Amino acid sequence: NFSIALGEDDKTATVAFRDGRTFELHLTNKSSGSRYANTADEVVLWVQGKNAYAEEVGKRTHTDCTLQDDVASRDASAPADPQRAVAW
Repeated sequence: NFSIALGEDDKTATVAFRDGRTFELHLTNKSSGSRYANTADEVVLWVQGKNAYAEEVGKRTHTDCTLQDDVASRDASAPADPQRAVAW
């Protein structure tokens, strides 16, 4: 499992894996989904609608991930904004 915080322009994303590792990724493709990767392409995140998967050094490490609700650190009464911070 992991969480994603998108930058204001949606061209950057910070992915945080449950084991504590975090990576700054950049949008590299946006055709039928969004592909975010670090500079060396060692960590790649694919997002399409409410589904996502992650690859590390060419191997899928997180598959069949589905959007979870309410992970942004915000007021609990505010509506969820899946474009800003989401968990998979």
